[in-house]
Amino acid sequence: MHKILTALVLVALGGACSKTEDDGGPPPGDGHQAAIRDRRTPDPKVHQGFEYDGEPTYKFAAPVRCEFPKHLFQAAVPGKPQGRGIVRGWSVDFWVTEKYVGMAEYPEAKYTAFFRDAKLRGIFRENPMNRGFFDKWIVSQADLDWQVAPQPGR
Repeated sequence: MHKILTALVLVALGGACSKTEDDGGPPPGDGHQAAIRDRRTPDPKVHQGFEYDGEPTYKFAAPVRCEFPKHLFQAAVPGKPQGRGIVRGWSVDFWVTEKYVGMAEYPEAKYTAFFRDAKLRGIFRENPMNRGFFDKWIVSQADLDWQVAPQPGR
């Protein structure tokens, strides 16, 4: 009986250890900073209807592994609650300073870009009224056409 229990425990542990963990794919490549700039400011002269006074300045942190709430990448459907869950990938914190014609320079603003499978999937700001992991982020831009593929064994 002892040998049977030991065998069952080993099989269970072996199965748990052999599952591949979803790690979000490879880190963003060398062009990730340009991808962030292009997504955030597609027109280098105008942003959200205001004319730039010079080019915005960007500072970037190194990519790090991260987890984001999956609902940030799903379009809201009235009357239907958004699903819970996480998606793993890579985040790149970045800071932007902008000045517009006829206005004072804006203070430096912090954003976080999310990459999955080495592709930019969204840009977010931290929610000042953060009440936990699922409420931490405000969407600045998100790729709602991208669907998080189900992972094996989940």
